Amino acid sequence: MTDPDPRTPALPVAVFADDAQALPTTALGQAAAAAATPNAVTPVLVIDQPQPGAVLFIDETPTAPAFTCSARIVGVMPDPTPNTAFNWTMTTVDTTARRVTCKALEEAPGLVGGQWTPSPDVRGGDVTITVTATVAGTTVTGKVGLKILGRNPDESAVRAFCQAVGGTQDGTNLILIARHETRFQQFDPATHLPKVNPTSDAGGIMQLLNPPASCEARWNWQQNVREAADLLTKKRAGAIGDLAPFRDAAGHFRSDRQWPNDQVLRYETLQRYAGGTYWDRDQDKKILIRNPGRRDAKGNWIPSGFISELGLPE
Repeated sequence: MTDPDPRTPALPVAVFADDAQALPTTALGQAAAAAATPNAVTPVLVIDQPQPGAVLFIDETPTAPAFTCSARIVGVMPDPTPNTAFNWTMTTVDTTARRVTCKALEEAPGLVGGQWTPSPDVRGGDVTITVTATVAGTTVTGKVGLKILGRNPDESAVRAFCQAVGGTQDGTNLILIARHETRFQQFDPATHLPKVNPTSDAGGIMQLLNPPASCEARWNWQQNVREAADLLTKKRAGAIGDLAPFRDAAGHFRSDRQWPNDQVLRYETLQRYAGGTYWDRDQDKKILIRNPGRRDAKGNWIPSGFISELGLPE
């Protein structure tokens, strides 16, 4: 986690452009003029922290970055800041996926004294902090822009969390998916942005696609794993219902492989997670056949892409 350095000299920050990444010359001039001639010109609202263009990080645990916003009124004497009510907003916009834009808003109206410590969810993206105040009948506004990015957890932490969430039924499955899809990474190590498939928008450590990762799960790796676990549960329930007619009198699935029930159901569940089905259903013979679409022209079996990629035997 990276916080603004409190030792950094305060820069007067106000009346920012929409991208809020650099201090306009006009704002510098307004702040300087207000400070030089108090009570003679229109007051100016100055944001001292965070600094424009700051980059903060969601840490490995994951926890949102902690930082304090600081603003003051320039151009009025005595200084009205300690007794002035400030209205703060923090808007976070995430456009890492092509089809969906996530937007989060946190507000803190009427805070007296020019200080605010946001408590955002574990989400990242482009952040704009805006503050307004009214001084002697004049409304003044300041705006500053920064970014929140993410750091990857250790592989051991991901494995332990997958096992805890998935339990005996899906703990190993979640670990296999996380290893195969992203090598246990929620973020691109170079950009610190969420891993999103450029063609499908599959996102996060588990590459959730259908349904896609929620806005929180794009940035919170633990939420990404939770949603993957929920998806496996739903896929298993659908598989149980669809394959039920292919059980024999003893309750065993009839398949061309004569596999035990747990393997038949596991492979079907995992393949449904990735898309499609593992078993083709011969309704006449009431038998499950490994999807014939995966056989070559000579009838030889071609292992399922996803199942074999997970390292499971076929």
